[in-house]
Amino acid sequence: MRLLPVLFALLLPRASPAVDHSHAKLDTTLAEFLTDGLVDYGALQASAQDPESAFRRYLLDLASEPPEAESTWSRDERLAYWINAYNAFTLKLIVDHYPTGMRWWAKTLPFIRKWIPANSILQIEGRWDRIMFDSVRGPITLNAIEHEILRPEFEDPRIHFAIVCASIGCPRLRSTAFHARQLGAELDDATTDFIADPAKVSFDGETGELRVSKIFDWFRTDFDRPPAGALPNPDTESYGKNAGVARWLAAHGPPKLRARIDRGPFRLEHLPYDWHLNEQPPAASPGER
Repeated sequence: MRLLPVLFALLLPRASPAVDHSHAKLDTTLAEFLTDGLVDYGALQASAQDPESAFRRYLLDLASEPPEAESTWSRDERLAYWINAYNAFTLKLIVDHYPTGMRWWAKTLPFIRKWIPANSILQIEGRWDRIMFDSVRGPITLNAIEHEILRPEFEDPRIHFAIVCASIGCPRLRSTAFHARQLGAELDDATTDFIADPAKVSFDGETGELRVSKIFDWFRTDFDRPPAGALPNPDTESYGKNAGVARWLAAHGPPKLRARIDRGPFRLEHLPYDWHLNEQPPAASPGER
């Protein structure tokens, strides 16, 4: 008779694990392996060998519910999920191929070596359009997340300052995940931090050029959607097809940049994109210190 309760319990349907919308395991991973936006990929790779590591368990979390579960999430839960999934899958992509190296065909072409460094996500074949990752919607590529989900479904240009393609030219990887409960503020902070970085946006006083990241070129039309709460600014309209970009720079940039944009129009030049891996430099040996 004592076996009956046990058998009955085994026959009951088990509750499926749910996606953890606190993203605590990703918070733990970033706190351990990230310093000033740079990742210790070697240490993360070693840690990821352990199935109980926070990173491995977070990747399992991302695929722990069936596709229909997503319809029960709030908009901000969905947006935070897909931003964090993109960043976590990119970390996995690098860890699975680390250290990256120059592909054989690139070694024979000097001009390729100039634009595509050996330590770069660009050295990984199929990085965006073929390599699959397990998600709530099933196997998915990084391109599908960015161009089929994040951009068309959410229509929020701040996404471009939140997703990180493991490169120096990308936005800096945050030391914490994105969280639904404060997502608007976190996206605003990511946008402000990116525009305030002189390596991404700067004004050349000698040439009178406003030099901006290629992100503002590749996704220019996304920035035609005005920043939330921004008032119409007739000064930015003089930038023509770049008026939307100018509005975003003025809305989220530091006061000096805003003032210069208002005094424009200046010619927009797009900075070369730095595809070097966002990795921490190797620790110096005792003899090198």
